[in-house]
Parts: sequence; C-alpha cells; structure tokens
Amino acid sequence: MRPTNLTGAKLNDVDLADAELEYQNECAEIYPLGPKEYWRSELVGKAVLGLDKHFMTNEEFEEDWYDFEEDDSAEHTEDFDD
Repeated sequence: MRPTNLTGAKLNDVDLADAELEYQNECAEIYPLGPKEYWRSELVGKAVLGLDKHFMTNEEFEEDWYDFEEDDSAEHTEDFDD
C-alpha cells in the first residue's frame, strides 16, 4: 500500500523522494556535528558514483561540498545585487 499525505492522496515516487530529502535535511540541521558531517556520514562509502559505480570518497565529498557552498553563497549574494 502506498503512503499518503495529510489529505489522504497517494504519494508518487517524486513526492516520496522529496519527503525523504526534506526529512534528511531536517536531521542534518539538528545533527550534533552539523549538516556537513551528517551528509558526510550518509554519503562517503555509501553513495554510488560514476560510470564505474564506485563509492563516494571523502575527497569527492569535499569537492561536492565546496561546490555546494559556492553555489549557495552565490545564490544569497544575488539577492543583494539588486
């Protein structure tokens, strides 16, 4: 049986993935060591990457996190450019 939302409507795969990501982001925000370490513990050695299907390394995580922080800070500075 498919999970439902608060209105009783059945959730599709995209809704389920969005709900899971939202839950994980909430967990990351309250993680004692902070969001970065939460995501490191979830991804390094567990997430599968590339055509060769290798597990994410700590170096790849650091690169991705740096890119994420750069994108996030650029997004916030655009708000002040107007």
